[in-house]
Amino acid sequence: MKKITLESLLLWILIGCLALGQLGRVTLTPAIKIYPHDVLIVVWSAYLLVKHASKLFRVKNTVWAFLTKNMWSWLPFVGISVISLVAAQLHSFQLLPLLYLGRIILYFGFASLVLTLSTVTKKQLVSGVLSLGLITFATGLLQLVFIPDTRFLYSLGFDDHYYRMVGTQLDPAFMGALFLIALSAALHSSLLKKHPAFKRGYIGAMLVGIVLTFSRASYLGVVVIALHTIFVEKKRAKKDLLAVCAGFVLLTAIALGIAELSEGEGTNLLRTASISARATSLLATAPTTITAWLIGDGPFYSVVGRDVSSHTTLSLPNQAKVSDSLLVMIFEGWGILGLLSFLYWGYVGVSWLQQTGKQELLQLLLILLVITQFNNTVLQPFVLVSTLLLVSGYVKEYR
Repeated sequence: MKKITLESLLLWILIGCLALGQLGRVTLTPAIKIYPHDVLIVVWSAYLLVKHASKLFRVKNTVWAFLTKNMWSWLPFVGISVISLVAAQLHSFQLLPLLYLGRIILYFGFASLVLTLSTVTKKQLVSGVLSLGLITFATGLLQLVFIPDTRFLYSLGFDDHYYRMVGTQLDPAFMGALFLIALSAALHSSLLKKHPAFKRGYIGAMLVGIVLTFSRASYLGVVVIALHTIFVEKKRAKKDLLAVCAGFVLLTAIALGIAELSEGEGTNLLRTASISARATSLLATAPTTITAWLIGDGPFYSVVGRDVSSHTTLSLPNQAKVSDSLLVMIFEGWGILGLLSFLYWGYVGVSWLQQTGKQELLQLLLILLVITQFNNTVLQPFVLVSTLLLVSGYVKEYR
């Protein structure tokens, strides 16, 4: 029997925390919330730093050499981020934007430690993400069967949904993003290649999950996978694509037929209410000064003052504090200079992945870049941590 190491145990506890989703959230203040996986990531990171203290100097040199080599791809965006943040803090000090940035830095720092110091393997990391997809699918099915009407979540600050799979994430778009990450991992998994029947069943389950979210952004993510496979992947992958596309179209047709029996607006793929609401929000947050146009109002300053939302005579919690689009959020917080530097950084990254043939990473990045323009999915804690775990597994293989 294979010995279970402490780090492999920590990995599976982390997967469990991610699968718990919003049900594990602890509210410290109306504006500040933490999750069990945040605490675990801090503990695991501290463990790696203490255990491998003698290797930190070498790791620092390796990371610095990589950053220096690619300096002109990331330095413009980081530089503008610092300028924008300092300017905003000097004008009006706010703790919440610093906490948002700190959490993102924590997640990326943890991924770097997993990549450079951890003993967990690529197989374990990919298996963890695949398992998360299955658990998410199972909990989503349970919710859809026993609690199909989740409109009561509106009183807790979440969007209200009817006959849509929201699972433990309490949001169909984030559920769809986790399914897409797991689907991409399954399509490239060497482990699942050894078990073709299970692979087909797994891919089918992820497609069913995506369809039942009725998230149009998630549907678009499947299209991204299809287009990437058609134009980039090898011939063997294209054979699998036909079955994936056929299954997705069939499942979507069945789901839409069932949705006709529902009175929920969310199952109508032609709905326009969400588009109108986002357009109104975008117009309301347009910059009003030259400084705001150039460097924005400050990274994550958009979250300040969005603890509650008004509905008739009630003041309800507000869980959606950032813009629905990543690019719009960057424009608000970083300005036009920040947006241009971010787009340049993304262009360099996509070009490099394409030139070096790292198709698993490229497909994952393209999926997230597309769907996050509609729901700002990539910065959602569970999606971001799951993505970084999968990326760490892929990079471990390349190293």
